[in-house]
Amino acid sequence: PLDKKEKALSFDAYNHYRAALISFGNWLMKVRRAIPANPFSGISRRNPHENPVHPRRTLAAEEFAAFLGATRNGPDRFELSGADREMLYLVAACSGLRAAALAGLTAKQFDLGSKTPILHATASLQKNRKAHAIPLPGFLAERLRPWISSRVGKLWPGNWARWNSSTMVYRDLKAAGIEPETSEGWFDFHALRHQYATMLVDSGATPAEVQQLLDHSTPALTARYFRHLTTDRLAVPVERLPKMG
Repeated sequence: PLDKKEKALSFDAYNHYRAALISFGNWLMKVRRAIPANPFSGISRRNPHENPVHPRRTLAAEEFAAFLGATRNGPDRFELSGADREMLYLVAACSGLRAAALAGLTAKQFDLGSKTPILHATASLQKNRKAHAIPLPGFLAERLRPWISSRVGKLWPGNWARWNSSTMVYRDLKAAGIEPETSEGWFDFHALRHQYATMLVDSGATPAEVQQLLDHSTPALTARYFRHLTTDRLAVPVERLPKMG
């Protein structure tokens, strides 16, 4: 049954279920002493890099600007106005926060008055259940201050994050004349997190800095976000090599 379902799972999900089964088998064997050996220990691990089931892409700067402009001038979608969605996408692309975390944010979690503006993502909103302080760029803080001043309760309320986040992005992309899917992959809501990582790399951030800003536990998780580096981007550090000979 596991091998049959594997076709519908990403290799990351497959490995997650594999680990759960092995843990369960170890419990049956060592704690309950119900079985002489773990029947799941022979299930092989899959390499996630060989199975990008949902490959994501990023947008070029001019595409992203067009996407934001179409969003700002667009109709309400899933109870969020165009202006509110534009701010949502901006915060997502400048913080790396996932949809579920963004849906729970309130004005109190933004410290926009300090020298370094900070978004305080509480532990309850984070996937790893750890609080995360995220520095924000100055231009975003300037945009946020007047927008956030009159907000009460959740900044982006509703059920959009649970069911409709990617549909919302697709419709705003279409309004901008941008195809959500190309040969490079999909641009959905989670791709805004990839956009954030790519922009950090373009700005000169080191892998260690990107890992910390994305709140990843290991460098291997962060490495997946470096797949978006094109030959043109890779040529920049190459051009910095000293002249030899």
